[in-house]
Amino acid sequence: MSTACRRFSSRSTTRRAYLRDLGHYLAWLAALDRDPLQVTRPDVDAYVALLRRQTPAPSAASLNRRLAALSSWYRYLIDADIATRTRCSRSSGRRSTGTTPPPSG
Repeated sequence: MSTACRRFSSRSTTRRAYLRDLGHYLAWLAALDRDPLQVTRPDVDAYVALLRRQTPAPSAASLNRRLAALSSWYRYLIDADIATRTRCSRSSGRRSTGTTPPPSG
C-alpha cells in the first residue's frame, strides 16, 4: 500500500491535502479494524457523518475535498488492479453540501 500512497502524493497543495485526508480516513478505518478494500458504502457514509459531527464542523468544501480524495484513491486502486470497485462516488460530495442531486431522466 505504501507504493500507492507515494504515487498518490505530489508537491501540489491539493494533493498534499488529499494525502492528509486519506491518512485521516485510513486511521479511522484502522481504529475500527476495517480493511480499506473491504469497506462498504455505509462505512463511507458513517465516516461522513463523523466528519459532520466534528467541532467546529468542516465546511462543505472541506467535506467535498475529503470525499474527492477517497474517490480518487479508490479509482487509483482500481486502475492498479488492487481494488475491483470504488466505495464512494461523486454523488457523495453533492450530498455533503446538504443538497439533493436533481432526479435523473
